[in-house]
Amino acid sequence: MPTACGIICEEKGRLKLSFPDCPECLVFGSTREEVIGKGSEALGSLLAEMSEQGEPLPTFRLMAEIRSETASRGGEQLVLVNVEAPPEARARIG
Repeated sequence: MPTACGIICEEKGRLKLSFPDCPECLVFGSTREEVIGKGSEALGSLLAEMSEQGEPLPTFRLMAEIRSETASRGGEQLVLVNVEAPPEARARIG
């Protein structure tokens, strides 16, 4: 299953998961497991919708590339999120 790199941080007492390569996908939750599960589902749904509508799909970078960009920011945790992506999106996800 393809994986995408996400960033978990705390915001207003909740955990937030964002995807640097797909900023329109953002989820919140109470636990790390919850935001990863929600993020997996949300990103897969968003990619499927983009594909169905003929929109260009984002290209996802490796975790090492994102780590180098976020190294100076504190309070963030990089995570790999499994993504159920449509076949045409799988080549763009690690």
